[in-house]
Amino acid sequence: MSKNTRNFYEQNRSNFDKVEKAPEGLWDKISQDLEGERKLSANKKEEPRRKVKSKWASFRSWTRIAAMFLLFFGIGFTAALFFVSRQSSADQRMADKYPEMYEAERYYTDNIELVKAEIIKSKDVDEALIKEFIKEHELLDKVYLELKSILQESTNSDKVIELMLQNLQMRMEVLGKQKRILENIRSIKSGKNDTKTL
Repeated sequence: MSKNTRNFYEQNRSNFDKVEKAPEGLWDKISQDLEGERKLSANKKEEPRRKVKSKWASFRSWTRIAAMFLLFFGIGFTAALFFVSRQSSADQRMADKYPEMYEAERYYTDNIELVKAEIIKSKDVDEALIKEFIKEHELLDKVYLELKSILQESTNSDKVIELMLQNLQMRMEVLGKQKRILENIRSIKSGKNDTKTL
């Protein structure tokens, strides 16, 4: 109903009641129904706003998640760069301070890594034995890293360098023996009865 029509009925209500008497409370019921319709139409108008708000809220939550991901990624990347630069600067200090030791370390560690990779590839021979060999190498690596940290703090560097070289040589000898053991096991498994001395 339009507003003008409603106003007309309100002003002339008594005239309509004279012509034919309306049942008791009819007009109150009609006005309540009209108010209910107004509330429904007002709610329907607000629903699209709610949808827009929920879409906006969803967008905001996704941007927050993306921002947190970027933040954590950035922190991790920065920490990795810091660690790598710190490690390379420690290596550079050692190369500057003890050039002969640095060259020996590079030589031995390169060879150790090559032989260690060959041993790890031999898992088909005896996997439990390979794991035991790797544990031995990890123990020797820990000792070497401790010696390296002592070298940076020590005033008696000649003795520490000598121990570091002995550790590297021992690691090469252990790897050589382990490699020969694996070759013997492989030859026994393949049926060759050529016995090699350990």
